[in-house]
Amino acid sequence: MGDLEIRLMGAVEAVRDGRPVAVPGRRVRTLLAMLALSAGETVSTDALALGIWGDEPPEKVRASLQTYVSRLRTALGPELVTTDPGGYTLRVPREAVDLLRLGHRIAGETDDRAEDERAVLTGALAQWREPLFGHDSTPWLERHETPGWVEQQLIARERLIDLDMAAGHHTRCIAELTRLTENHPLRESLWERLLLCLDRSGRTAEALEAFEELRTRLAEELGVDPAPALRAIHRDLLDKPDHPDTWRRPTPRQLPIDVHGFTGRTEQLDALDAVLTSLENGDAPGVVALHGPAGAGKTTLAVHWAHRVRRAFPDGQLFINLRGYGTGDPVSTAVASDALLRGLGVHGDLIPVDEQARLSLLRSELADRALLIVLDNARDSEHVRPLVPGGRCLVLTTSRAQVRSLSIREGALRVPVPPMSPAESADFLRHRLGRDPGEDAAEVSELADLCGHLPIALAVAAERAGRDGSRPLRELTAQLRDQHERLDALSAWQDDPLTDVRAVFQWSHQRLDEPTARLFRLLGLHVDRQISTKAAAALGGLDEGTARRLLDRLVDGHLLSGTRPGWYELHDLIRIYAAELVEATDAEHERRTARERLRSWFVHSAHQARQVLSPPLFATELADPAEGITPERFEDPNQAFAWFSDYHRALKAVVAEAAGVGDHRTAYTLAPLLSAYLTMIAASPEAIDLYQRSEACAEEAGGTTARAVSACYLGTYFVRIGEYDDGQECLERAAALFERADDAVGLLNARNNLGLIPISRGRVDEAIEVYENLLTDARSIGAHDQVALILNNMAECYRLAGRPNDAVNAAREAVAGYRRSDDPYRLAGALDTLGETQAGAELFADAVDTFGEALDVYASIGQSSNEAVTLKRLGLAHRGLGNTQEAVDTWRRALTLLDEIGASDVTEVSRDELGELIANLTGA
Repeated sequence: MGDLEIRLMGAVEAVRDGRPVAVPGRRVRTLLAMLALSAGETVSTDALALGIWGDEPPEKVRASLQTYVSRLRTALGPELVTTDPGGYTLRVPREAVDLLRLGHRIAGETDDRAEDERAVLTGALAQWREPLFGHDSTPWLERHETPGWVEQQLIARERLIDLDMAAGHHTRCIAELTRLTENHPLRESLWERLLLCLDRSGRTAEALEAFEELRTRLAEELGVDPAPALRAIHRDLLDKPDHPDTWRRPTPRQLPIDVHGFTGRTEQLDALDAVLTSLENGDAPGVVALHGPAGAGKTTLAVHWAHRVRRAFPDGQLFINLRGYGTGDPVSTAVASDALLRGLGVHGDLIPVDEQARLSLLRSELADRALLIVLDNARDSEHVRPLVPGGRCLVLTTSRAQVRSLSIREGALRVPVPPMSPAESADFLRHRLGRDPGEDAAEVSELADLCGHLPIALAVAAERAGRDGSRPLRELTAQLRDQHERLDALSAWQDDPLTDVRAVFQWSHQRLDEPTARLFRLLGLHVDRQISTKAAAALGGLDEGTARRLLDRLVDGHLLSGTRPGWYELHDLIRIYAAELVEATDAEHERRTARERLRSWFVHSAHQARQVLSPPLFATELADPAEGITPERFEDPNQAFAWFSDYHRALKAVVAEAAGVGDHRTAYTLAPLLSAYLTMIAASPEAIDLYQRSEACAEEAGGTTARAVSACYLGTYFVRIGEYDDGQECLERAAALFERADDAVGLLNARNNLGLIPISRGRVDEAIEVYENLLTDARSIGAHDQVALILNNMAECYRLAGRPNDAVNAAREAVAGYRRSDDPYRLAGALDTLGETQAGAELFADAVDTFGEALDVYASIGQSSNEAVTLKRLGLAHRGLGNTQEAVDTWRRALTLLDEIGASDVTEVSRDELGELIANLTGA
């Protein structure tokens, strides 16, 4: 099996011979973590349940736990997870678990030599990764396991610092101690070491400032004084004789005030802290660039981090707002270099007039000094580049541009600053509003969503909500729900444009060239916040290459974000701003033409995709493509299904928009093209809304056949969700409309779907009579596709009626019919039906072969959910043959498939059901 390693730091994962082992599911990984923490020892079932589910266990704890153990055995090997009296054991050596291995090495004995101890500790701590247990950590692990392990690594870090201090490396320790005290602000043993290192590095004044900072924090948060050891160090610092220095260059301290109660941005702060570590080792980048959209809080983050690490830059901190975006012109290189030189104490008379000479003097002044230089709000890379010195300085710049050139030429580290995560923005609002975490949780979460998790919008919303403490939060959220009012509610700030959300976006838009600005405005017409290059090309009437270049320019300015190749996303507030702009700037004719191009592209592309995925049973009449668009083409069903997956939300929105503005033809033409995809993903509720709208549009436009088609789809989806009366009403209406339109094929389809109702209600004999009559009618008019469809339904009826031979014969004939057509989806469904009828006739070997072919067809068209259902049936057929291991392996394949698609269950199969089937056969 190879050597297995269990990793619990950074993420919970298993690695065998250097290759990751798939451990599916968050709870399975939690189970692995708990077993690994006690490697080689039995962990009780009760302890595992508590660790996995906490205070909210499922009704059948043992059955659920058995299912997870079974899946873990599948991943790791059955011999590694054993069932013992009262629990389970992970049979791996403790050295195979990274966290246990690290703990052993930290606590292990070494030789007396400091070099040996330092090597052991350095090697062990280099393996430390956060967060412990990754994103799979549960409240139980956080409460009972994480604190002890964090304490162990802190003790080790303190011992390593002690060794460096004993060797006289005090300056080297300051940066790490600064970071550690920021992360563990109440751990006084760290502060003791920081004060001593500062003092022994000749920075006694800063040591005294640090003591005062700690004393204030302890008093405010705990109501206590520093410990006696710290107070003794403080007295020693105060007793030092004063040795006045001779004149020296001033130390600039230009950082703006830090934001009180800064929250979030853990990922970005970690990246910046890593730069500080690299700086100590002499291999840090000279420039770090925080880049992100307008209002993302880049400046706040830069200033906060600069305050955190200011002691690591003993020669001071410089700060300048380059005004790359905002009111007025950007600060020129000449003006910026003059300001920086004056901040360094250079007298104005000594600053050269010539720009290049001025920059040379700046580099000379900074050559032997260790400063942090914050160049805020840069327009682009060229705005920053001339001001970057050599030597030991670190430049921290912020920009709305991607500043990729700084990375290419100067080796800058680029740190993206996107909108906050939902959890971060909720914490931000709770802090600003002074609310407890559990208070108004739903309202706070909705408010954060409506602000798009953008810090500037969150701050403005919090101020508005806090103006009147008695005003319910829901009043503000109600106002923000209206997209027409949202920017107004976040932008009425005449006294300070920096807190006006609309103005902040406007400064980014003003930097665009006209072709890029035009496409940005047109994006405000798109029905969805996500858009592809091809759809954007249709919207703008552009070729794909030009559209890609313009979209990339918007990404560079953070007015758009690239989500994956060929796809982009507009932040909700920026999208609202673009919609405002296009209405105010572009002519009504241009807006109407752009919308028509986009709708036409969607309709014609959807038609092409539907033909390849599963040809519709109803003919589709299309208008000619709009001028300037190129509809998509598809090579195989997988491509077509993927296209519908990518666009189905936008397609539904196009139908709704078209219906709303009276473009009835687009609505009733596009909606039926989605039916196969919606059936494949079992999206009946959303299909019902879609076809109600579609039928209303067809009725408004007077299209009898179009209305019949929509009514037929609507009735079918009602039947699928068990609303049989509504389904029958819709299908009978569809049949009458098809008859009025003299559409014999359409009438057959409506009657075929009506036959589903007696099947669902258990009236199988009635359904058989319906389908036998339908079969005669379909054959009489040569409707071959309908013949196969009817035969497939008849096979199911015969199976339910206890007529296995008739069922198999009908199913075989249906399969033969679909083999002659170009419709792999319906062929796979017919094969599935044939397999079921064969299993019902106890022809299990035939059923195994048939289900195998169905699986191959489903896999070829990307139908994972249908594969899972067929795998369940295949396992039952194996069980019928007495092939126990094949049955279990097949059901485990189905479990893996459900994990891959992120579903706990799909139609006719669930994880719990599969787990019970496996347990019943294996006794696990």
